[in-house]
Formats: sequence, structure tokens, C-alpha cells
Amino acid sequence: MTLGEMLHNLLIGPLKMLFELIFSIANRFLSPGLCIVALSFCVNILVLPLYRRADAIQAEERETEARLAPGVNHIKKVFTGDQRFMTLQTYYRQNHYSPMHALKGALPLILELPFFIAAYQFLSGLEMLRNASFGPITNLGAPDGLLKIGGMTIHLLPVFMTVINLLSGAVYTKGATLKSKLQLYGMALVFLVLLYGSPAGLTLYWTLNNLFSLIKNLLTKMLPRKKKKAPSAIPDFMKRPPVPAFFFLTAAFLALLTGALIPSAVMASSPSEFVNAGGTPHPFWYLISSLLLATGSYVVWGGMYYLLGTPRVRKAMEAGAWILAGWMVINYMGFHRSFGVLSTEMRFEDLPYFTWAEKEINLAVLLAAGLVLLFAFVRWEKLARGICLTGVLAVAAMTGVNGARALPVIRTAMAAAQRENGEIRIPMSRDGKNVAVIMLDRAISSYVPAIFAEKPELKAQFDGFVWYSNALSHGACTNFGTPGLFGGYEYTPWEMNQRTEERLSEKQDEALRVMPALFGREGYAVTVLDPPYAGTYGFVSDLSIYDGMENVRAYHALGNMGNKDFAGTGEHQRFRNFFSYALCETAPRVIYGTLYNAGYYNEPNAVSFHQVAVSPSVADGIDSGFLAHYGVLTGLPDAMDIRETEQNTLLLLTSEITHTPRLLQTPDYEPMIHVNNVDYDAAHAERFLAGNQPLQVTEASQMAHYHVNMAALIQLGKWMDLLREQNLYDNTRIILVSDHGSDLGTMKDMVLDEDGTAKDMLFFNAFLMVKDFDSRGEPREDDSFMTNADVPTLAVQNLILDPVNPFTGKRIDGEADRAAPQKVTTSLHWDTGTNNGFAFSKSRWYTVEKKVLDPDRWTYIGEY
Repeated sequence: MTLGEMLHNLLIGPLKMLFELIFSIANRFLSPGLCIVALSFCVNILVLPLYRRADAIQAEERETEARLAPGVNHIKKVFTGDQRFMTLQTYYRQNHYSPMHALKGALPLILELPFFIAAYQFLSGLEMLRNASFGPITNLGAPDGLLKIGGMTIHLLPVFMTVINLLSGAVYTKGATLKSKLQLYGMALVFLVLLYGSPAGLTLYWTLNNLFSLIKNLLTKMLPRKKKKAPSAIPDFMKRPPVPAFFFLTAAFLALLTGALIPSAVMASSPSEFVNAGGTPHPFWYLISSLLLATGSYVVWGGMYYLLGTPRVRKAMEAGAWILAGWMVINYMGFHRSFGVLSTEMRFEDLPYFTWAEKEINLAVLLAAGLVLLFAFVRWEKLARGICLTGVLAVAAMTGVNGARALPVIRTAMAAAQRENGEIRIPMSRDGKNVAVIMLDRAISSYVPAIFAEKPELKAQFDGFVWYSNALSHGACTNFGTPGLFGGYEYTPWEMNQRTEERLSEKQDEALRVMPALFGREGYAVTVLDPPYAGTYGFVSDLSIYDGMENVRAYHALGNMGNKDFAGTGEHQRFRNFFSYALCETAPRVIYGTLYNAGYYNEPNAVSFHQVAVSPSVADGIDSGFLAHYGVLTGLPDAMDIRETEQNTLLLLTSEITHTPRLLQTPDYEPMIHVNNVDYDAAHAERFLAGNQPLQVTEASQMAHYHVNMAALIQLGKWMDLLREQNLYDNTRIILVSDHGSDLGTMKDMVLDEDGTAKDMLFFNAFLMVKDFDSRGEPREDDSFMTNADVPTLAVQNLILDPVNPFTGKRIDGEADRAAPQKVTTSLHWDTGTNNGFAFSKSRWYTVEKKVLDPDRWTYIGEY
């Protein structure tokens, strides 16, 4: 972030967010053209106190200049050179005036400039104005072109804007000096030149602004000035002198709370998630951006209102800021509620929701607290100042603690992300043997019958596959499910807990290296893509764990395969949404939903980078996270390095496409900005009745999970078509597997609830499909009991004789390990930032025998 960008966030950013908020709320009820009218009206009302005070200061300055003018003219006539200068300085000093005060005359222009820049940036790039009409204007996103003379087009709105501006200036400068009039008329012409070729939406906004200014000037000239209220009608505390230090302390507290503390707490909860592929920008820049936006909102613009206010207005603002600070703390500390997983763009998987009872309780508490805070301000103002100072120091200290917690993790993750890999090439042999293990994070096994029923053509692409419908995952989260998947039964959660002298991160890394070590030593060309939690035990893997391993190459595929245009789409959202999220967390619950705005945070152009599901069949927006993972699978065919060699190969690929549920456009299940599957879903309603256990897919979340599972298999099917075309299919063993399932409630009778907390057993039903060498035939179901810890055994079968774990010396034999009752943890403590000791945190454990989805085969064995 450059110095210019920082200044922009500080001065222009808050205004632009205000414009976005007003426009977005208006757009829920009005057309785009009327939204511009509403935006202009609201902004002018909000800034009216500023402009009125600026006008008064300017008028005072003009009066002072007029009063001093005779003396100044006399001195200039009588004296010359240094004597004139010294005499003028003495004259100004005697009249308590400085030539620098002349800048006060430019105050209205100084105030107008940031609003102009914010409006220009917001309305010039507003997508929803494109092709939107308003009266005779057919396209608000382009110059109006209202008048055509021959082959010449004249834009009339900028002309109307200038005419109104000149009229307003004439009214405003009545009785002023010629110099003042020329300044205003000159600025009107400058705006004409600047905006003549601008979109009609922007010129409409500025025309309306000038119209409101004209009306204001007319009313100011016509209406008599208000008489000041009698002192007896004003509360006693308002008669006290204002204390600027108190207001700015409170403003600093608000800025630190919403711009630093809350965002840093989110980042500290999972720091590595905020590190991008490539390692730039540093995640702390998101916090700096948030702090600048908050500082600009409360300190700069709040301070502007304060400094331009009368003493009584300042006193009222001090009391208001004090009460606002108390309310924000109460909302954040007393009414915080978890709404599930929060993405790095500050969006929840499900929409936040508060009942009316919760909103009413919150409002009642805030009302009572407001009265108490006002009483405290009136009675003990000095104490309030002390509390405020303490609050500033405390919030700053807590922010520092959060930063200190996050920084070491971020450094490690960035070092991993910045690792140079070169072009990703995945070797595959026409003459040797190829093994591909593809982990689909959170893929849902029970969707397989419905997917093949809806898309019979997939059966041909998945020729020779066996679907193991009775496959178990030993845990419900990635940190529990992946070690066994990559390393075998020695790395199930129960077995990991028995090795108490090594950290979980060390055991995770060891598990990830088991198959690469086994195959690499046998001469296989091994390719590893996006291994989960490698090296850092966080979201950005450190591929250095594979350094020095024989025949092994590791890559960051995410953001480097497929369409790379979407790799950084989340950055813009993070720079803006940290502050937006903090505003939601500190706002009254009754307006939480309005500010959250389904995750858009009232940014009209955000539709391109986030999806909101209107129903199970309709959604708007493309999600950047999904696109990145989708890109890895779509880019898989292009990354193939097909070799005419007998060297065998191993591919280990981790994809989170199935962990980013989004509605896609049928029938091809592709990402689109506007998704409408109403007719298609009605025509294919019976797809969820396929298989032995019908699925209940009635909610948007359930449908979105189905869509991404379908999209994953469609893209893998295209990759398999390439393998056939290149004569690679028969000599390739393919294992598709998930680390765990999910609690979608699609099979509502499959629930464990002995601990009082319902857990869907589909959490523990692993997706497992396997195609062996030269395997043929329509995909078939096999209900033999399996687990995802069988993957290493399946991978090495008949390829590596007597396979032995190179790190423990134990023979890899899934069949023998599977014969015993399987121990499963029901913990949902997925966060490796905290669940990262020498053993997994305490949880409830079960044993499972032979049938994953049969409650009678689950036995509770206690907490460990």
C-alpha cells in the first residue's frame, strides 16, 4: 500500500463507504436513477452543518477583510518595500488578523473536493448504472448525449449543472468582492471541463448537488437568522467549555476498537488463512487499511464536524461520542454471537440472523446504558475522560497482543507462500504405471447415486470405478481426517494421540511424506500439489518438508493453475471488509443485517466476487474462493507432462472445490454471476431419490454442496477423457477420496446425540472411489467396510512389495488395521492454530464396527 493509497483510505475511503451505504440501501427500493437522487439528497443533508459553518466562517473572513481594507490600502499607498511589509504586519497583529486567515475563504472548496473525489470514484465505476435509464437518459453509465446536431453529440447534463452552479454562485457571492465571484465562476467552469465526458450518473449527481446548493443559498438569503436560545433553555452541562482532548480521545477509542482490535482478533484466530499465494500483500496491510478507514471516519471527519461546530455543538458531540463508545463496547462484548465459519473476506457461510426478541432486548439494554452513560458524563465528566484514556490504552494493548500472536504464524506462512516453484508440470507415463490420489476436501459420499442418476454420461467417464459407500473418516475435520488418509492407520486421531512426545504438526508432516517417500525411493516421479497443513500446520503449506526427498517435486497449485485472473479477487474485499465487519459487530442488532447486507457490506460492485443464494435454485454473484479451487481442476489437463518413458509416476493432489459450496449454473455446473436453475431443478427433482437412501436437499446450503460435488466430478471426468485420448487411462490407478464428510442433514435419521449435541453421521462417511489398472465396466457400488486411512494401502497395492512406513518401520497393511473396531473422535475443534499440542484436545470418542451409517454399530467409549 503506497502513501497515496493510505491517504485515500484516510480521507476518501470513509466518504466512499458512506456513498455505497446510502446507494445500496436505496437500491433495495428504487431504480438506479432515483438512487442517485436519494444519494444526493442524503449526502447534502448530512454535510449541511459542515457547509453552513464553512459559509459562516467564509462570511466572517470577508467581513474582516472589508473592515481592514481601508487601512491596508492606506499603508500600501504610503509605504513601500520592507517598511510597507513591517507596517502591514503590525497592523494585522493589532487587529488580531493573519494573512493566513485568507485560507478560510477557501474552506467550502476544501470540503467539497473530497466529496467530489469520492462521488467520482463511486459513480464512475458503478456497474449497475450501465444501461440503466432515467427519464430521457438511456444509459446512466455513459455520457448522456441528449442533444444531437448533425453528426455532433452534445451532453446537456454538464451544461445544466454549470448553469445551476453559476446561479448558485451568483446568489452566494451577492455583495462579495469581484475576486470572490471570479473564483466561484472559475470553479464552475473547471467542473464543466472535468465532468463533460463523464457518465450521466455522475453528472446527474453533481447537477442535483448544485441544485440543492442553489436552494440552500436562496433560503439562507431569504430566511432570517435564528435567534439564539436563551441560556435557561440549555442544559447546564452544555454550558461547560468544550474539551477537544476528550472528544478526540473518544474518537481514537472508536477507531482502535473498529479499525484495529476487532480486525486483529479475527486475524489472530487463524493468521495463515490471510496469506495469499505468492505471499503478498502482508496481511497486516489489511489491518492498516481498516485502521485508516476507522480513523478517517471517527477522528478526521468526526473531528471536522467537531472543530467546525459551535461550543455547544462540540459539547453535545463529546457526550454523543462517549455514549456511542459505550454502546459499541456493549454490542461487541455483550451481544456477540457466532454465525459459523467466517471467510477471509469476512463473510459467513450462512446469513446472520437475530430474532425480534434479541433485537428488542438489545435496544432496551442500549437505551438503559445510554441514560447511565449520559448521567455519568453530566456528573463525572473528568472520570469519563479517565475511563476513555484507559480504554484507548487497553484497546491498543490488546491489539498489540493479537498482532504478536499472529505475526510468527504469518511469517512462517508467507515464507511458505513465497517459495518459487516454476511452471507446474505433472509427469505421467505412457509406458509405465501412474498412480493419482486426489483428495476432495469435504466431498459428500452420499451424493454419488444422485450425481450418476442426473448425469449418466459421467458413468462412461468413470469407467472401471468402484464407489465404496461404506467408507469411514476417523474425524469430522481436516486436521483429524488427513493424516490417516496420507499416512495410513498409524496416523488416525487415536494413534496420533498415543505419540505424546511429538507435536501434532510434526506428525502431520510425517504423514504427508509417507507416500512420496515410498514411491520416490522406488524411482517414481512424484508430484505433490497443495498438501494440507504442510510445514506450517496452517492454511498455507510450507513445501520445504519435501526438500531433499528423492524424485519428489511439490507445488502450490491454488492460484497457479487454471484461470489466474481470480487469484487475488479476495484482496480488495479484505482491505474494505475488516472495518465493515467491525461496524456490524458493534452496531445495534436491529441494523446488523442492513450493514452486513448478505456479505456484500453494501458495496454495490461486490456482486462479482461473492455469491448470495436467494433460494436453492437462484443465486447472484461469483465467489472468488470457489473460482480459485475450480481453476485447479479445470487446469489439470493443461498441466499434464505426458512422457514416452517407462518411469512410473505418483500424483498427490488436494482440492478444496468441494469445501467451497456455491450454486452453479446447470446443466454444466459452471460458475456464473447470475444463477437460475428453477426450471432445471423442477425437471430433475427425482435425482435425489436415487440410491438406497433418498436425500433431503431442500435448503440452499444442501444444494450448493451438491453442486460443487457435481462440478468436481465433471471436471475430473474431462481429465479422464484426456487420459483416454493419450492412452494413459488403463495404466493409471486413480483414488478419489475425502478427508471427511459434512453435517448437511440430508439423511436426518443418521445422527449421534448421546452427548446432547446432535452430530450428523455423514460427517464421518468418507467419499472413496477407486479405479485400478485396466479396470473396466460401469461404476459400481461396493458396501465393504473401508476407511480413508486405506488410501496408502490402495496406492501401493501390487506396486511396492512389503511396503513399510519409512519413518516408523511399521508395515502398511490396511486390511489388518481395519479389522479392529475403529476409534473415531466427534470433536469439531478444527482450528490448528489452537488445537496444536502434542495430542488433540479432549473430546468424545466412539468405536465403529463395519457399518458407518448404522447407529447400532457406534459405541461411546468416553472422553479422552
